Amino acid sequence: MAMALFTFLLCIGASIRIAQSSPCHAQCTYDRVTGKADCSSRNLDCIPVNYPDSLVMDLSHNNISILEPADFNRTFTRLVEIYLDYNNIYDVTSLMTSTEMGSLKKLSVQHNVIVHLDYSCGLDSLEDISLDNNMINSLYEFPHCQRLRRFSADSNEFQHGISLFVFDSLPSFISMRFNRITYFHIGTHFPLFLFENLTLLLNHNEISDVHIEYHWHQINPTLISLSYNRLQYVYVPAPNELIIANNGLRGLNIGIWVYQRENNIMRKLDVRSNSFDCLIQPDWAEGLLILHANGNLLRNLSSTTLQGFVNLTELHLANNRLLFIYPTALHQLTLLRSLYLDDNALTSLFGGVFLNQADLLELSITNNQLSVLHPDYFFGLGSLERLYLAGNRLLDVNPEIFRLMPGLTTIDFSQNDLNIFDITDSNLLEIFGALSRLELEGNPLQCDCRLTGLRDWLLNNPPSTLPRCQGPPKNSGTVVTDLGIHDLSCNPPKAMIKKNHLNLTVGQTATLSCTATGIPIPNITWLDPNGTMIQKPTVSFHHRKAYHSDGGYVNKVNDDQCVESAANRSGREDDYEVTVRTNDPPQVYQELALQNKDDEYESVSGRGGQ
Repeated sequence: MAMALFTFLLCIGASIRIAQSSPCHAQCTYDRVTGKADCSSRNLDCIPVNYPDSLVMDLSHNNISILEPADFNRTFTRLVEIYLDYNNIYDVTSLMTSTEMGSLKKLSVQHNVIVHLDYSCGLDSLEDISLDNNMINSLYEFPHCQRLRRFSADSNEFQHGISLFVFDSLPSFISMRFNRITYFHIGTHFPLFLFENLTLLLNHNEISDVHIEYHWHQINPTLISLSYNRLQYVYVPAPNELIIANNGLRGLNIGIWVYQRENNIMRKLDVRSNSFDCLIQPDWAEGLLILHANGNLLRNLSSTTLQGFVNLTELHLANNRLLFIYPTALHQLTLLRSLYLDDNALTSLFGGVFLNQADLLELSITNNQLSVLHPDYFFGLGSLERLYLAGNRLLDVNPEIFRLMPGLTTIDFSQNDLNIFDITDSNLLEIFGALSRLELEGNPLQCDCRLTGLRDWLLNNPPSTLPRCQGPPKNSGTVVTDLGIHDLSCNPPKAMIKKNHLNLTVGQTATLSCTATGIPIPNITWLDPNGTMIQKPTVSFHHRKAYHSDGGYVNKVNDDQCVESAANRSGREDDYEVTVRTNDPPQVYQELALQNKDDEYESVSGRGGQ
């Protein structure tokens, strides 16, 4: 009885397997021009065979779980690409070992449940295999496909080390990102064949050890990317670009060996988001052109901070902790063409800091704390074309700085504290001859007669974001270029004061205050009777002399006339005179009780005075 039941279940299992693996017919969308059969999202559990002339077949988003040689043999001899993504496939051996799909170049089986990948391969034309988002947990050899160029196995379940010994060929593109690989070794003692230069992507693993060694054959890596790992030891051939970002590294000479052969020289190095507080060029980085060092722990740039990087043309130092850049810090970087110092804590620069950067084309110092731009900051930047200073604390801009950079095409002053950007000066317009983009969005612009030239210029050279006015009130919130000439007016100042006569007693202190109206907002100054500006309008009177709070005095006579003067860009002034009269303090009589020897009291009158 038991034997009969076993036989019955075996037959049922075989029937199910035959049913699942048998070729079937399905209604797909077929494009005769491109030869593409779109069989996706049709709830299929089999391979439709009624499109034998297909060049491309999309079987993604179905319920296929088993692949058999009979599913493809003698059926899809012309097939070039097949997509089996988002199914329930757990084994691709039968497909990989098929010998009757000689035209297949691309195989994609992403988002399945594949656990094991065998190295056997009968697909002689296969160039690209994508196994992302499966459950593969080990790899000892790459599939032995004669023409395999691209191998991708991102987001699988590799949890240990990968040690590969390569015999004849190596895919020129290898991606195994987002796994839990702990070490990665590739070795060979045989000549290797590569269709292209090697690209190796191992980001987002737990790798501490990377070792790539070869003999007798030149491998020229284009890119080796090892970011987001735990690197302690690296031994690799020099790639054109090496990325070792986000590894907690403290020095470039600690555990990193990059060996060079013939003319294979590294050009680009990315060490962002590590723990470097100094960057000294190691021997293996000679000839480096581009350095990304954003997000490290650099506090100051001195003459030794960037020692040895004499060939750099592009330097990224954003998001560090920079407070100072010493005058000689960049002197050896004479070939620099792009410099990025964004998101630091710079409050000022030393004069002549860019004196040796005659070839610099782009300078970005956004999101720092600069409040003043001195012309000597920009000595040596005669070739500069793009200047980015957004997100600082700039209150005004000295037009003289632009004379030092006549080739500027782009200036970004957005998100600062600029009230005005006056380019009505004809000489300044000549300096801006090459300028095509000026960004001022996010500044508290005062849109009065001083902004007429800027409005006209922006109409012909619109920025990426049009700036808006903050004042005067009638123009608040309006886009600058939407204003008419009548909106950009200036009104003469009008001085106003509550009291124009002050009577004070010697010894008292008076504060002179007033208000003034006008567009633009007037500047108010106080003048004493001698015409000297009063720095602080607070006056103290002692012994019939009026003393300013700064230590000087106004006059020696009883009456002083202080003048309030209000002026603005309109070219007119308005004055208001305040008379200050000083009086002697009143005489005071007081009785003093004096005690004599006989404990008797007598009343004595005394006169108080000066």
